[in-house]
Amino acid sequence: MNIKTIHSVLSVIQVHPLLLILLLLSYFFGLFIEMAALFMLIFIHECGHLAVAKYFQWEVTRLVIWPFGGVMETKDFYNRPTHEELWVTIAGPVQHIWVFGVIHLLSFTSVPDYYLDQFIWMNTILLLFNLMPILPLDGGRFLFFMLSHWIPFHRSILLSTSFSIFMIVIANGILLLNGWVSPPLIVLSTILWLDNWLTYKRHYLYLMKHMLARYMYPTVNRNKIHKLEFPIQTSLQEMMKRFRKNHYHFIQIENQGLLSEDDYLSLLFSAVPPKT
Repeated sequence: MNIKTIHSVLSVIQVHPLLLILLLLSYFFGLFIEMAALFMLIFIHECGHLAVAKYFQWEVTRLVIWPFGGVMETKDFYNRPTHEELWVTIAGPVQHIWVFGVIHLLSFTSVPDYYLDQFIWMNTILLLFNLMPILPLDGGRFLFFMLSHWIPFHRSILLSTSFSIFMIVIANGILLLNGWVSPPLIVLSTILWLDNWLTYKRHYLYLMKHMLARYMYPTVNRNKIHKLEFPIQTSLQEMMKRFRKNHYHFIQIENQGLLSEDDYLSLLFSAVPPKT
């Protein structure tokens, strides 16, 4: 990675003010080292996503580091080839593997065992947490990519968000039964629940965004053909709910000719489609 690429990666990274406030408070409460270590682990994790996204030339607008995680804002998630999205997603959790190696090397130094144990615990929790099959965590994204490979994009959104909400309820039930509920976990669970609920409610907008990307940046592999058949009264908006990611489509309309995906998308975006 050259200097120009490194500068491009670092230029989009932002630290949320709340994290800076928590770092300052942790200093006065004697927890600065632990909080700084958590910040570094989150930073390393998110930089893994960012570096691979930049490698694939994704358009990343910014990466915000929060107290309990990070958010990489990009126009390319859900619109790029599945193998790229998988690599970008995996790049985050992979960082925790080599961090374990660094912690092991630190055990041969004068770093107190107390801090090493804390680092191992935080690194393990972050890794396992991000692998949970809940959107927008890495495990949830992986689940979505797998679903969208086999079923229509529209159904993938509905199923993955519904399953994420179900998993949030189950996870909180387990925490409650074991007496592990705490204010930070309640806040985090609420944020995840709201994110999935809003995505579920706005599934049509996500679908339209996906279709618009197919129209404006036609990069779908045209060797993977998927034929769709519809009755003649089917609307254009209803047809797009059957489109599958990473497939090029031909649409057979009853008693009509065969329509290519390019022709269909031109018709779809020739007028503003109503929300259904």
